[in-house]
Amino acid sequence: MNKITVDKSIINIDKNQEINTNDYNCNELVFNIGENTTVFFMDINTNIRKYIFNCGENSNIEINKFNSNDVSYSIDINLYKRASSKLVISTVATNSNNVDINVYHKEENSYSKCINNGIIKSGSILYNVNGIIEKNSINSTVLQESKIITKDVKNATIKPILIINETPIEANHSASIGYYNENDLFYLESRGIERKTAIELLNKGILTSNFKYKDKIENLI
Repeated sequence: MNKITVDKSIINIDKNQEINTNDYNCNELVFNIGENTTVFFMDINTNIRKYIFNCGENSNIEINKFNSNDVSYSIDINLYKRASSKLVISTVATNSNNVDINVYHKEENSYSKCINNGIIKSGSILYNVNGIIEKNSINSTVLQESKIITKDVKNATIKPILIINETPIEANHSASIGYYNENDLFYLESRGIERKTAIELLNKGILTSNFKYKDKIENLI
């Protein structure tokens, strides 16, 4: 029997655990993470369009999200006092992929890191990455790292934005778009690795390096 797609699912979490979001069949997925709770989320090629993570005091979440099925989606993360989040996104594009990320630091001593990597085989990738330090969120940290590998830079866009409404805080971002360095490819070829295989190895390295369970996505790249 096929799963029935619902508009919105809301899940309350108050104990440490790992969650596979592929178990949910909905358009919008909301997680309310309780205080002092650690949760790991794995998401592989789902069709969910919107994710919301509300992270209570002293909570800690890590999200590993991989897509090669050309879906556009948004992720909102709300961080309260001493909450932390790590978001790792890897995308293989053969059509159009638009990703909107909003991380809201709502209270003091919160921490976030977003790592976004993409490979364009055809199609395009757009990463909108917003880190917002709200008033009274002193001593918070927001970090962003984004990279897209493509031969045609016209099809790749990274928009890293930091909105800072409080001090002291730590905030930085990096973004790069381009293709592999010819010296790196030449080095691998000089070791007897064919160029096509060398590119495949580099692609896998970029897309899996920050994933907790690398074997879950290696065959999808």
